[in-house]
Amino acid sequence: MLPNFKQQQQPFTSDSTIDDHQFEQVRLDAPTSSKVTFVSVFRDLTFPDFDQESDSDYVPLDEEDRHENTESEEEEDDTSSEELFDRYQEEKENDEDAETKNKYRWEKHSHQADVAFRKRFGCAIDTRAHPEKRRRLRRNPTRYQVYKFVLTGVVIVYFVQLALVYSAMVTWRELSLKSKYMEGDRSTDLVQLNSNGHRDDVSLRLASQSLQKQIPDYVRTGLHLCATLSRRVVKSKHDAKVTQHALRACDIAVKFAPKRSREAIEAHGLRGDLLSLISRFDSADEDYKAARTLVHDVKGSDINPQVARTLLQDIDLKTLVNHWTQLYKTKRFKELRREVKALAVQERQTGEARAMSELTAHWLSAFKQKKRVLDVLTLQRRYTLRCLNFEALDGDGTSYDGLDMRVA
Repeated sequence: MLPNFKQQQQPFTSDSTIDDHQFEQVRLDAPTSSKVTFVSVFRDLTFPDFDQESDSDYVPLDEEDRHENTESEEEEDDTSSEELFDRYQEEKENDEDAETKNKYRWEKHSHQADVAFRKRFGCAIDTRAHPEKRRRLRRNPTRYQVYKFVLTGVVIVYFVQLALVYSAMVTWRELSLKSKYMEGDRSTDLVQLNSNGHRDDVSLRLASQSLQKQIPDYVRTGLHLCATLSRRVVKSKHDAKVTQHALRACDIAVKFAPKRSREAIEAHGLRGDLLSLISRFDSADEDYKAARTLVHDVKGSDINPQVARTLLQDIDLKTLVNHWTQLYKTKRFKELRREVKALAVQERQTGEARAMSELTAHWLSAFKQKKRVLDVLTLQRRYTLRCLNFEALDGDGTSYDGLDMRVA
């Protein structure tokens, strides 16, 4: 039966392809025998030759495409990183070459500068003997010394001011003790018995009044400071700080001076002199008017008529000098000349009248250009800075404050 099967078998060419229809036809044409197996049938099949070039219907999957794309990207990244690294290496080498050249150029320039510096100064640039370093080392100690001297000067000035204030207070304490002793002797003499062996009631009343009117030490100290600082304003050429201290001292003296007393008259007179000195003419005129009013108030009680008349003449002279100085500084020369001529016509016989006549004569000479105006103004300042005359009241011929204020 096998040869018959072979005769009926129809072989397949190598050019044909196997499909389901052919396979079914072969299965039907083959005899049904239990000895015929699938192997024999499979042996008779022919397969195409895939070695030949032919079109294929195979289509790659998406995963395979993705894998291939990833591999290509990795290859490109490797290539780009290698290129970047090579470029970085080249740039680094170029920078190192440039740095080496700059370093060599700098070393050469430094060496040349050092050689030139050695020829000029005799030492290297980087040593402590360098002129700039020596100058810097000398500058720092000099700065510290200047600071030290400035602070020392400030401390010394402060202690000098304290010493001046203390000496002024001590001086006025001694003067106050002396005045108290003299007043005690005067009151003792007043209460002594008269030649008839009886007590004088008038003497007792005057003694009691003199004992009641005891002036505190701080009032006398304030007057002394006002007078001293006013004179210091002239010596310091109107320093702002000295002027401020003087004004404060004079204000304190006016504030603490007893009402209707000779100390109040003196305080207003001193403050008026200071205000006239610093060209505050209106305020000075007010102080002079206040002093004149106080003289009229205490004329009968504390000051005798003769001393009151002298004080009024002094205050009138100060007021006139203050007014004429104001006219000159405000450039009202015609009015000043008219007042000077009017005062020169008047004749006065007292001492202060002679002083006014002398002052008017100097002004007339200045108007005729026979004398400098500066000399006349200096003479006026001497009258302004002169203290009020309390010598007749003191009885011993000494000035009230013990100072010579007749210095311009």
